Amino acid sequence: KQGETADEAGKRHLVDFTGEWNLSIWALNPDGSKLNASGQATAALTGKDVLQIEYKNIKAQGFDQVFSGSSVVTYSPNTGFSIENQFSGIEGARRFVGEYVPANSLYNFYPAQNIEGETVTGVIRTNVKIKLRTSNPSLVVAETFAMVDGKEIQLQQYRFTR
Repeated sequence: KQGETADEAGKRHLVDFTGEWNLSIWALNPDGSKLNASGQATAALTGKDVLQIEYKNIKAQGFDQVFSGSSVVTYSPNTGFSIENQFSGIEGARRFVGEYVPANSLYNFYPAQNIEGETVTGVIRTNVKIKLRTSNPSLVVAETFAMVDGKEIQLQQYRFTR
């Protein structure tokens, strides 16, 4: 909207994520192949400038375990946008801070803490960033990138469709 700041636009666009979603996921294995998974997600505004996303019934090829998790996207005037992700099978929550880029309908998030170790598929995590974007009311894409051997590579993608 005309005269709207990037933060105001980002807060307004949190509603774009609400509702029931089907998930199509891929994650990069250390050998460069892709692990595919699918599941469902439900997203709702749970407070002023707070979006809660619940992931359920995530089934990944080669894993007997069914995964679940959550993401909480918030906005604070002091710290801007943040996202905290927590998934079954991964110890502790991962918190990222970032900004909204109106020209691209995109949220960029960067680690708010030291994130070490490996992804669930075994890729070393360093300099991780998350991009969360809306393409249209029926499609949201979340992508994770990391620096590996000095090059930025995409580690995973979550496609939310209705």
